[in-house]
Amino acid sequence: TTEARFKCVAALTLLAESLENAIPLLESGALAPLMVILHDAGPDPTQWKGQTASWCVGFLMNMAQSDEAVPALRESGVVELLAPLLTLDHYQSLKAAMAVTFVCR
Repeated sequence: TTEARFKCVAALTLLAESLENAIPLLESGALAPLMVILHDAGPDPTQWKGQTASWCVGFLMNMAQSDEAVPALRESGVVELLAPLLTLDHYQSLKAAMAVTFVCR
């Protein structure tokens, strides 16, 4: 259900706040489904239904703070996925900018 998906994404995002969880989360395959959710939500956060896509941006921002996770995020297309958010005047743009900055450092 939508509620269950939201809760799972929120839990993954909270786990990603601890840098030691970054590689286990990548190894578990958590990245791809969250990128699909964010891609499917579209580039305009004002059109997003619910909070799931927002939590996906938070997950990417948290993961990007791990030096060990950065190469996998870069190879997965995180920068390209978040790029449309960088031009908007929206809170999600700030989180996206932080993630892109960490991935491109």
